[in-house]
Formats: sequence, C-alpha cells, structure tokens
Amino acid sequence: MEENNIKIFTTNEFNQIAQTKVEKIFNNLDPLKKPFNESISSRLIINDGLTLENDISESIFSTAYEAGDHGFFMTIPVVSGNEFPGKSYHWYVPLSKREQYSKLLWGPVANIVFSPSCKWGIILDYEIILLGGTKEFVDSLISKCPKIENQVHEFLDDCRYDKLRFGSSSYWLSDLMEHIYGKSKGADLLQQYNLP
Repeated sequence: MEENNIKIFTTNEFNQIAQTKVEKIFNNLDPLKKPFNESISSRLIINDGLTLENDISESIFSTAYEAGDHGFFMTIPVVSGNEFPGKSYHWYVPLSKREQYSKLLWGPVANIVFSPSCKWGIILDYEIILLGGTKEFVDSLISKCPKIENQVHEFLDDCRYDKLRFGSSSYWLSDLMEHIYGKSKGADLLQQYNLP
C-alpha cells in the first residue's frame, strides 16, 4: 500500500485487508498475554505513553522506511459491539503523514501500529509499549536509537516504584519479561529491580 493519503477502514474492510498481517505479527493484541508471534523474534519494552510522538518514534518510522514500508496500519482494538458510533478504529497512515497519528486517536486509547510488510509491530497500552520485529529491523532500530534498549530499565523502575508506593501487583511481569527478553535475561532484569 503506497497511498499518499490516510485511509480509514471499516472493521470489515480492515479485516479483509489487514487481518492476515496482524496474525503474522501478533498471537493476540493483549500486551500481557504473550502478544508476539514466533516470527517476530526481537522484542523490546518501551516506557512511554500511549502515542508515538518522540525521537524514538522517528527512529522507528525511519527504520520502517529503510525496511521498505511506506506507511503503517493502526487500529484501536475493541470488543465487537462496544464501538462508539461515529468513531474510526482502523487506518492506514503513509509515513509522510505520520504526524497525523496522534490526531487520529480520539482519546487516550490503547492502539496497535504495525507494518504492511509484517516486519514489525507495536502495542501501545496504558502503561507500556511493546515493540517487536524481525532481528534485522530491531538491530537497525537500535543502531539508530541506542537508548531504546534502556527503556526496559525505566519501565521496571516505574513498576518497582508502583509496587513499593501503592502496593501494585507485579505477578504478570515474569511472563511478560520472558516473552519479550527470554527466560534468562527476563529473570535477570526482574532480579535487578527486586521484582516481581
């Protein structure tokens, strides 16, 4: 898809055009339930809000362009029947219009951004952003934006703070960290922060 304009899809259109791409990247769209497919072998936690509006996002989109993507799909996952009338939930956004990304979101809502070529995908949830991609994609991204690898430390520091200050539960962290970083590295990172 190489259009120069943002394309809005109905749910049926989106399912016809993009659902197979979603399934090549994601097992599911829940960030806490091992969301990435096995083909998405490199994964990172990004500790940033619900949108992609910073230098990290510019590095992501620059890497996407170099990988052959000219745009990205985005969707707001909702349970069927819970849609708000008159609201859009699915788009294709050309990279040349990426600054429109946050304007398409009609509130602080979880959203998914992914590659038409199935080389990368991002889940943006209320407290976490997960990025997954092919090894080549993620290696290229890290070379452009080395600080992206350290985002997990900010995330875990926030989790530790929430646990100590508010008594927040952290039982879900072990599965998440194993899914994103592998069993050994995930456990080592959690141990550094006395979590879960």
